[in-house]
Amino acid sequence: MDNKILSGLRNDQKTDLSKGTIRNADAVLMLLHSAGGVARKGEIKKALQDWSGNNQTYCYLFKSYWNETHGFVGNSFEQSSFQIFNSSTSRYFTRRTYYYRTSRGKYSISAEGFKRLRELGF
Repeated sequence: MDNKILSGLRNDQKTDLSKGTIRNADAVLMLLHSAGGVARKGEIKKALQDWSGNNQTYCYLFKSYWNETHGFVGNSFEQSSFQIFNSSTSRYFTRRTYYYRTSRGKYSISAEGFKRLRELGF
């Protein structure tokens, strides 16, 4: 998988393309977009590792929820979000789902992901 779409960007907690920063969930979404909308998890993780220059596993990006703060993966094309409980604030918040698992190890952009791509200027 080609990670050129992330060229010139650096990782941050918040995506601001005008400042050259991107969070990991948006990076996955952009990689999926550059791959035609669907890709294998292993290819995406490898592209993220090559881009970031580290051996982080990025597994949390492919779980529907994890450690009460992640959940970018929906159950279907139509699912747009999850309600996730944040134990540190004792409140629920909504996490948008940008992609979904189409089969074992294979992910595709969701309707919410296409909406996010438009927000990012794609």
